[in-house]
Amino acid sequence: MATSQESNIRSSDSKARITLPKGFTNTLLQVEQIDEFEVRIRKVAAIPVREMWLWHNPNALESVMTGIEGAKNGVFVDGPDLAADAAEFHVAKE
Repeated sequence: MATSQESNIRSSDSKARITLPKGFTNTLLQVEQIDEFEVRIRKVAAIPVREMWLWHNPNALESVMTGIEGAKNGVFVDGPDLAADAAEFHVAKE
């Protein structure tokens, strides 16, 4: 990914606000204060907490991505045999 190093001087207002380049419009940002003289601003994506486990489990993530890629290419697997599963666990049919 190519990056552009835009550097120019900007003034903050009385509430310490500055304007950012247009590429930051309507985006979620992480603002990290490096020290008293430097701040790093990065574009980020939010991941819901209940879905975060997937990003921390490489095997599960690979499996999901493989499934998505397969679906894009029209490759599907047969669904589970629910009747056999119910019989195995002695669950009555509804």
